[in-house]
Amino acid sequence: MEQRGFFQVFRRLRETHRQVIHEQFRAIGLSRGQPKIIEYLEDHDGCIQKELADNCQVRASTVTNILATMENQGLIFRQASADDRRISNVFLSEKGWEMAKKIKVVNQNTDSLALNGLSLPEQKTLMALMEKVTINLKKGGGLYDKSDQE
Repeated sequence: MEQRGFFQVFRRLRETHRQVIHEQFRAIGLSRGQPKIIEYLEDHDGCIQKELADNCQVRASTVTNILATMENQGLIFRQASADDRRISNVFLSEKGWEMAKKIKVVNQNTDSLALNGLSLPEQKTLMALMEKVTINLKKGGGLYDKSDQE
């Protein structure tokens, strides 16, 4: 059996997780991008669209489209800012808050599925190692040397 490198194992994990969780989100009526926005609005209800785009790592034009769909679904509403009428604040509707609860359940179910068979110490070790890898990647983000292509 061929030894797989970290990148191959991580990519397979990421793709499998994405498929599993998006299938569950589709089952509750959400499309890609919507869960992330709802989760952000839970803690930042009333933020502006630019803040959503910046913090959800989504292009402003994509956020515009996602929000329009969410507004049509009754998950959010927009209200002109009291300070600047050109700016709209985005709020979760009652239906949006209910959907936030469903997202939490999907996330918990996915965590349980992913960690099935791992002891609590193994889970803690896995999380700690993943955090270390994340920190390493953030620190070494400029390691790739473009001159290597030449």
